[in-house]
Amino acid sequence: MDILKIDRSFIQLAMQGKRSKAILETMVNMGHALNMRVVCEGAETVAQRSMLEEIGADVMQGFVDGRPMDLFDALALFQQDKRKNLRLASN
Repeated sequence: MDILKIDRSFIQLAMQGKRSKAILETMVNMGHALNMRVVCEGAETVAQRSMLEEIGADVMQGFVDGRPMDLFDALALFQQDKRKNLRLASN
């Protein structure tokens, strides 16, 4: 195993109190101590994303960065990002 995925329920609880946030932070630290990437699900607000960045989550999944989309919209977004990266690389 090389990825620790943390359920959104822990992120929601961490926003409600210091003890719950400490538990989440301990989970992230444990994952890192075991040389795992830590993925947190359910980052739905800017405040949640900020908190997850603060405690060191490697990857966040959730509505704050993007809503679910169909295949064609996802492919269009991927192509747009690919072209943007090519322009940046050529500068």
